[in-house]
Amino acid sequence: KLWRIILSNIVNMFESSVFPEGYGDADFEVLTATPYYTAVLNDGSDIEIAQNKKKVYFRTDTGDELGTHGQRYKPVHHKDMIDSTRSILKRSSLNLDGLEETITVGENGAVCFVKHLLPEHQITTPDGDTGELTFLAVNAYNSKMAYWQSVGLRQSACLNGQVFTTGAASVYKNRHTMSLNLEHAAKIISNVVGILDKENEIWHRWAKMPTSSAQMFPIFAQAAGSRKALDCLEAGDDMFSILSNEAAVKNNKALIYMLTKWTQDYAPRMGQNLWAAYNTLTDWSTHFTPETTKRTPVVDMPMVSYKNSETVRSIVSDTPLFKMAA
Repeated sequence: KLWRIILSNIVNMFESSVFPEGYGDADFEVLTATPYYTAVLNDGSDIEIAQNKKKVYFRTDTGDELGTHGQRYKPVHHKDMIDSTRSILKRSSLNLDGLEETITVGENGAVCFVKHLLPEHQITTPDGDTGELTFLAVNAYNSKMAYWQSVGLRQSACLNGQVFTTGAASVYKNRHTMSLNLEHAAKIISNVVGILDKENEIWHRWAKMPTSSAQMFPIFAQAAGSRKALDCLEAGDDMFSILSNEAAVKNNKALIYMLTKWTQDYAPRMGQNLWAAYNTLTDWSTHFTPETTKRTPVVDMPMVSYKNSETVRSIVSDTPLFKMAA
């Protein structure tokens, strides 16, 4: 018994020296309840009917509903996801000195993001900046996303979050079903060191691959969701006439943000190449804030940044221009 106590104390000392205490904004409990609905019958009376095949998940501190699911749903609690990510890092061969952990929640707590920055794992990017290895894990009780773990890079000068686009170790994704296996996720993500070097090689090749504003316009338009711009290009219109004549394109804030960053910052500074274009995309995914609307009076930035980053990952992975250079 004594050696177990000693070992436990050693583990606790290690964990407390590396990871913060607690779970930040995700430090709440979740319980389930049977949802009911009221049915109005033909005679005007009403009865309550229990949906016994479903469960509603709710926060015990606020009562906020986080999601409703069927019997096959396999929940992963935010705290378990955070513990799993910490365990992955603890068991890895990575240098955890100076580790920074950031925990944020969105959708009233239904979604949780935990990011770890490892400053001791740096690489030099093609423009001479340095980047630090980052881990991102995402968990949700609603149906808006699956369980997700990924690795990337944060560039120091501009604080852009560079997404990794190649390698099986860069992403683990699974729905909340019986096939969800956190141990399997740990094995996949733990192979990250080789992926870091491979990504940097790709970025250096991108820096040597020239491109132009005309080539980047449809890619930026796709990221910004500008269907009008893409339709006009398919009809044979050029970029300048589209920007001059199409109000829906000129009013797309995300597209204009990327074009401005490309023409006034990254292309002049890094050259008109794919590395500058990639930085334009990741700048947008990291920093762009959509305008509020009546339907969305508050912008959920963790959710926006996450979705935009995955848009960039998808576009860069599937675009022939980037794939050819990779």
